[in-house]
Amino acid sequence: MNQTKVVEEETYNYYDYSDWYSNNMEPTRPPKEVILPCDPTADDQLFHICIASVSLVVVLILAVLKRRKTQCEGFASGSTGISSPVNFLDQTQHKALAVTVFGLVFSKLSVLVLAPDPLPFSKDTPQEIKEYMKLIAIFYWPALYYPLLACGTLHSKLGYVLGSLFSWTHFAVLFWQKIDCPKTPELYKYYSLLASLPQIGCLGFLCIKYPILFLKGAKANGSEDLDSSYYTDYVKLILKKKKSNISTSIRSDKPKLLETVKDTVKSYIYTPQKVFRFPLKLAISAFVSCIAVYQVALLLVILVIPTLHIVRAGIDDKFPFLLESFGIVLSEDRMEVVQIVIHYTWCLEVCYLCGLTLACSLTLIMLMRSMILH
Repeated sequence: MNQTKVVEEETYNYYDYSDWYSNNMEPTRPPKEVILPCDPTADDQLFHICIASVSLVVVLILAVLKRRKTQCEGFASGSTGISSPVNFLDQTQHKALAVTVFGLVFSKLSVLVLAPDPLPFSKDTPQEIKEYMKLIAIFYWPALYYPLLACGTLHSKLGYVLGSLFSWTHFAVLFWQKIDCPKTPELYKYYSLLASLPQIGCLGFLCIKYPILFLKGAKANGSEDLDSSYYTDYVKLILKKKKSNISTSIRSDKPKLLETVKDTVKSYIYTPQKVFRFPLKLAISAFVSCIAVYQVALLLVILVIPTLHIVRAGIDDKFPFLLESFGIVLSEDRMEVVQIVIHYTWCLEVCYLCGLTLACSLTLIMLMRSMILH
């Protein structure tokens, strides 16, 4: 009995995907940088619980001291302690303190729209109540920074000491948190750090201003006050300018082109005058407007420039095939096409930054022009 060997030919299975999961395959490349949520060493929740309670106690102490001061001056009837923030705008002493604190409050409120947690007392705020938290935060942050302004209205060394302690505490904690966690996952990795630069600058100014006021003592109260001679000196200066303008207009026949250009440039550049002082409301409005321009420009930069960087990094030798699918043939050499596209994306980035810089410059120039016309 002959045994025949039956050779069975193996047929190729087109539905076998086992080689797709081979160990020799290269793994998918992970993202270049994954930014995880960072919890700073200085706990924000604990800090705000402590500083809010201390601020309330300090405001009550300042109210009692101011009431005693008014009683000693003979105005006990109708005294209500510390003035409201609206009355701060009517005062002319320590104008830099009021401008800085208002700028600090605005710079903090301007980032609440994009903040994941509007209030520091709660983390991972649910989306359903986030808008209500933002409304509460609009009142919380001005109340938190209220003592920084109230300490300067008492015009006493105790107020300056308390203001120094508060400004140093806020500055140290904020600076520590930004050094501990400079990168955040929202929008852009450095957005939180860049958006907090106005706050750091304002708090740094207060850290210097309050010790200077403490060292000056009683001299600081009278140096910045507007006495009755201020108005007479200002009127005299205006009348002198009018007389000089009339005399020069009679003497000169026609202004030269160079003088006209100089006068036009000077009309857009503010030069401090000897007697004139800006009202506090105008100074606050100008400073807050500058911070608003910075915050808007920062958002416009971080929403566009990082995207252009990602697009430029993704352009490789396969990009010409994408252009050819749309009927666009820039060159026969694929690497030359890549260089052309990279060059024009770089030009787009430069033009965008130049246009944004020009828009911000025009805004600041018109703001300065309005201050000059005032």
